[in-house]
Amino acid sequence: MAGDWIQMRAELTTHPRFLALCRELISGDASDGFLSYVLGEDILEKGVYPPSNETVTERALRVVTEQALRDVTLSLLLRVWCAANAHGKVDGADVVMPQMGPEDVDAIAGCKGFGCAMIAVGWIQKGCRNSLVFPNFLEYNQPASLRGIPLTNAERQARHRTEH
Repeated sequence: MAGDWIQMRAELTTHPRFLALCRELISGDASDGFLSYVLGEDILEKGVYPPSNETVTERALRVVTEQALRDVTLSLLLRVWCAANAHGKVDGADVVMPQMGPEDVDAIAGCKGFGCAMIAVGWIQKGCRNSLVFPNFLEYNQPASLRGIPLTNAERQARHRTEH
């Protein structure tokens, strides 16, 4: 449908919260889930062959460039925001995802720890009664609950004729 879109700012990859989210995913509590997502589950096995003295993070940064990690983070973030845009309930300038926790964000993104990382950088807050809040979400988005039924081609053409 024409209304099923989400705005993504061109400068998002330089936003301080985005950069903090990347750092959180690389070296924070979510790093195991993120590195497993990027490099595969066996990266976390203790009996890696050939043996290596590198840490998991050192191996990941050697294999996947920093920019690739940012691109993956951007993709995961977009998945989550699209879900919030489609299914969230508007509360003032915020969007609330009822009956959801950080683990549900992990499932949407496809990366363990992503929900907690988004909370750590302030893009999500825990709400009441097992919900998540996306603060100030309406600044750049129009959730499905606010969009009207799309006009048919005939209705759009009729509106255009009356406006001109």
